[in-house]
Amino acid sequence: MRQKKKKKSNNATYCERYRQKVQLKRLQCKRFDIVYRENVARRQALCRERKKQRQQPIKSTSVVTISRADLRKREGIQRRRQNTTQLKLEIDKLKDSNKQLQRENAKLKEQLNSFTSSSSQQSNSDSTTTTAPSSSSSNQSNSNNTTTTSPSTLFLQHLSPNAKRRATARMMAHKIDLPRGTTRSIRNNFGINLSNQNLPPTGTTKVSRDLAIAIEQFLNNEEITRVTPDKKRIIDGKQVRFLLNHLINLHQKFILTTNLDCSYSNFTRHVPSYIVSPKPSDWGSCLCMTCLNPQIKVQRINQIKANHPILNNLSTLLTNDIASTANDKKKVEEILNEVNFLKEESFPITYVEWIQKRSERSSGLISTKATMTDKLAVFCKKLSDEILKLHKHLDLVHTQFNGAKLYRQSALTIDNVVTLQIDWSENYNLKQTREERSAYYYEQHVSIAAGYVWQKNNCFSFGCLSDDTSHRS
Repeated sequence: MRQKKKKKSNNATYCERYRQKVQLKRLQCKRFDIVYRENVARRQALCRERKKQRQQPIKSTSVVTISRADLRKREGIQRRRQNTTQLKLEIDKLKDSNKQLQRENAKLKEQLNSFTSSSSQQSNSDSTTTTAPSSSSSNQSNSNNTTTTSPSTLFLQHLSPNAKRRATARMMAHKIDLPRGTTRSIRNNFGINLSNQNLPPTGTTKVSRDLAIAIEQFLNNEEITRVTPDKKRIIDGKQVRFLLNHLINLHQKFILTTNLDCSYSNFTRHVPSYIVSPKPSDWGSCLCMTCLNPQIKVQRINQIKANHPILNNLSTLLTNDIASTANDKKKVEEILNEVNFLKEESFPITYVEWIQKRSERSSGLISTKATMTDKLAVFCKKLSDEILKLHKHLDLVHTQFNGAKLYRQSALTIDNVVTLQIDWSENYNLKQTREERSAYYYEQHVSIAAGYVWQKNNCFSFGCLSDDTSHRS
């Protein structure tokens, strides 16, 4: 008895905890709340239906009545089955007759070929009898050496390679319908093997393989992608890496660093599956406000468009990759027109964006995330300004990459020109072995200035360390 009471009390506490967890999750997530309500309504409707079925009296099964509509349906089904079977039989008969005619046609062709070959041999023998005995002996030796070729082989010999390839492809498509032994005779007479598949040329595959390896090595660089902190996020057996820039900009950088001429579509086709463009929520810090803020607003529009159907047109214009849409001038104009149309709406909207503000601990500005609630007119004005800024920002990045490429090429070709590229790594953290074991030691930060020099005769790299992290040294 005590054990039963304990089990009942444990079940009651478990049910109570589960109910509390469900209520908390419903408060936190609106989507879960909607799905939970739908499941509860479905379960209650099913219970009501079962209750009605129990209350209804059981009908007697002795009398079975069939309506006219059911009888007509059955007759229609039987009629359709009979018609389909009749059509199938006719199709089978036509197939058999077609195969028989093809066989007869093949026999007639063989007889015609044998008749033409025998007639040509007879004409050759008659011509040799009229000549002198010395010439007859020479003609007999020549006729024995040379064999007569059929007109079909002569016709195939004078066809172009592309026409032969197309003909073999057609025959391979209808290989099942051919009679037995035809593939062997085609292979023996014409040298065409219908059992082999046409493989693509190996030259293009080798080039594409080398390009894919070069793109993967370029994207695995720490300056271009970063490994996710979550080790469980794995795609195709490799840990997911986040892109630190847009693919359009990385394509320009790939051409600049590797000297490989590659189109943007070909570059995106060879990007590995485990290298992903991150969402704004995946980052813990702001890398570029100009790129991240419009992306956050686009995601917010996609979240609230179910409650506000007026935003559906704008959400179709705004894709997940806002950088690709910002490069297209026509799409930018359409988005701005739609945003100007939505400025007349006045319902409030809550969203998150990166802002810069002053803090007591530092003299400069600090980037932080802030939650804001504004009217749709204010939200749309911010979105239009940010899209225009992003468009100018991407144009500036493209011109920078093109200018760097031109400067590097001029340095490699002209004697008196030197191109220097310098990059700073901010607040690089140094740790000693004793610091890893103890928490009482302070962290030491340094700045690293890395650079590369391009010259016509000699190219080299260098690096400098500095304790001054303000970049004034």
